[in-house]
Amino acid sequence: MQTNLSPSHRAVLSIANIQLTNALPEDFAEIFTAVNPEDFVRIAQGNHIHALTGRVLLRHPELQNVLPRDLILYLVEMYRANQDRLQHSQRQLKQIGEAFADEGIPAIVMKGGGDVLDPLHDDPAIRFSGDLDILVQEQRADRAEEVLVKLGAQSLRQPASSSNETVSWRGEKYAEHHLPKIVHADWLLPVEIHILSGRGPIDRLLPVPDLFARKVAMGDRVLSVMNPEDRSCHLIAHANHHRGGVDLRAWIDWSALRERCNRDVVGKRLAQEGLEKIFMAFETMADFLETPVSVPNGAFWNNAEIWPLVRNFADTKSRRQFYIYNLVKSKLGAVLKSRDYRNYVLENMMKLDWWKQVWITHKTKRRNLR
Repeated sequence: MQTNLSPSHRAVLSIANIQLTNALPEDFAEIFTAVNPEDFVRIAQGNHIHALTGRVLLRHPELQNVLPRDLILYLVEMYRANQDRLQHSQRQLKQIGEAFADEGIPAIVMKGGGDVLDPLHDDPAIRFSGDLDILVQEQRADRAEEVLVKLGAQSLRQPASSSNETVSWRGEKYAEHHLPKIVHADWLLPVEIHILSGRGPIDRLLPVPDLFARKVAMGDRVLSVMNPEDRSCHLIAHANHHRGGVDLRAWIDWSALRERCNRDVVGKRLAQEGLEKIFMAFETMADFLETPVSVPNGAFWNNAEIWPLVRNFADTKSRRQFYIYNLVKSKLGAVLKSRDYRNYVLENMMKLDWWKQVWITHKTKRRNLR
């Protein structure tokens, strides 16, 4: 059985394995000397483990002897930059929490922000987050946004639509489960005020009233996190929301989170929404990532039990093909649904510079797929 893992995909999987076992595979020199540095970074970043990779390189100096120096410097710097980012995120959440407390607005910090308040890992700086997702009760959402604006933040609301449409003038679907992003000149992370835990099955699985009834308060602050079972369900259901694609950050988070939660409860709740297969996939992958490699690395990842998961992880070609398909499908749908987007396209379709920018933007996004 062949997984057709590229050397760089195999090396990134090995980084996750080394992180969780604190042990180098016997053939680590062969694995890491074969990588293409650009591909290795692209795959690590696409899986949100570039900071973690820098930390692994610091903990295991042997790896620094088999990788290009520029690559090592870049990834170690990503880790150190994420240490600073983490401290900034803590200060940002403290400021938001104090402002919400003054207004009596309870809130649950989800996903990466929840990890800032209640870290899953011994070293929180290995986990990279792009924004802060904060859940409030729907009747308090507008007030929560106003509180952040009073702090000097700005809401990135789209210009008002000329009709009651679900697609913006840029061809992007309006979010139904959170308000537009909120940014601040002094904040590194944008904020999303959520009124639902997520779309579709995520909201059904994790209704807001139940989340607030079970929330875990962080000290004496008004900010809370989900309890371990809710946090687990959200992690796994959210991965399925993203077409079930393997995200190594999610696998690594689950390896830590499953030690905190009642897995029987999590499995039963996910099964009620038809997510038992992805739950078992998380369990299977965590088991393997936590197993020290005792055979040549290629044979380890060729194991029949995880082969479908590894194949999905390494299938960059299909992701790039489907990117074009999904892009065309979504934009044609937007033209049909939104008069504002149709007008935007008509105004620009004869402009060569506009088409150049569209080409550059999507070429870059497609190239950077993991």
